[in-house]
Amino acid sequence: MIENFSERFVDFVNRVEQDLPKQFAPQRMMKIGGRIAALYAEYSVDEKKKLMGLMPLNMSSHCHEYRLLYAVPSMDLSALEDWWEFARDLQKELVPVDPMHEFSMVSLILVSGEVTRDVARKLKGKASELRYDKPNAGWSSVRVALVDLDSRKIHVNRMGAPLRDTIKNLL
Repeated sequence: MIENFSERFVDFVNRVEQDLPKQFAPQRMMKIGGRIAALYAEYSVDEKKKLMGLMPLNMSSHCHEYRLLYAVPSMDLSALEDWWEFARDLQKELVPVDPMHEFSMVSLILVSGEVTRDVARKLKGKASELRYDKPNAGWSSVRVALVDLDSRKIHVNRMGAPLRDTIKNLL
């Protein structure tokens, strides 16, 4: 593990917060799902539905992204499984499912001092996408980015490439 993990983690959190689009509402040290997120940022959009993009339907729809950033000084396979189950629980807890829901993304950024190859390989195969049946609507997905501060690499799950692209210049 790297010597100055705490300092590098705080620097990374600061850069992520500064780089968030202005639509996100960031909060520090939030307890979400029983764990303290160093950074929690939420972005929600409520839009009026239109038929063919032109005719108002007197209905609205909503979509969301939840970004959560956590410190994980050392990541092994059992820790990965624990964090993956946590991410799936967040997907069920945070996503506001109703008939007007379009989609939600739960974006989990885990910052580690060391990541083994087997963890990176295992993460790559992970996916969690839920489609909601009537009377509810829409879908949700979990994106995970595992940031290895020691090797300066970002490992992602199957849906995580856009999240990696968002934070790769912040390393």
